Amino acid sequence: MRKYLKNLILTALTKHLLSPLEPYNVFTLNGDKVLLGGEEIIGQEAENLRGEAKLLKRMRLWAVFQETLKQAAYKSMFEKSNNFDDVLNGKLMIYNLDVQRNIVEELAKEPPKMVASSLPVYLKDEQHGT
Repeated sequence: MRKYLKNLILTALTKHLLSPLEPYNVFTLNGDKVLLGGEEIIGQEAENLRGEAKLLKRMRLWAVFQETLKQAAYKSMFEKSNNFDDVLNGKLMIYNLDVQRNIVEELAKEPPKMVASSLPVYLKDEQHGT
């Protein structure tokens, strides 16, 4: 009963922190395809996102966010930890960092280059050996 009340109170107190989900901005990776809102991003949109991700990786603000969350996770797990919930809180912060970092890394990747050896036989240029 006590655990139930604790969860009920925590849910009520943190509900305002989670805004309604905007599905068109949800990132997923399906094999080598990057999807936003369930649709593959291609062309100019892919180029724009790649450029933004590369820029974000170089920005000081990105480093500030990453290091601040790391420090908060460290403090939660090792300095202020009184129980398992504190350690779990720190681990969830680290998980959050990992998800963010992976999204930015995937978006910043260059698309694979088509090399002649990977082309189907009927697409190779016979005259130039490619």
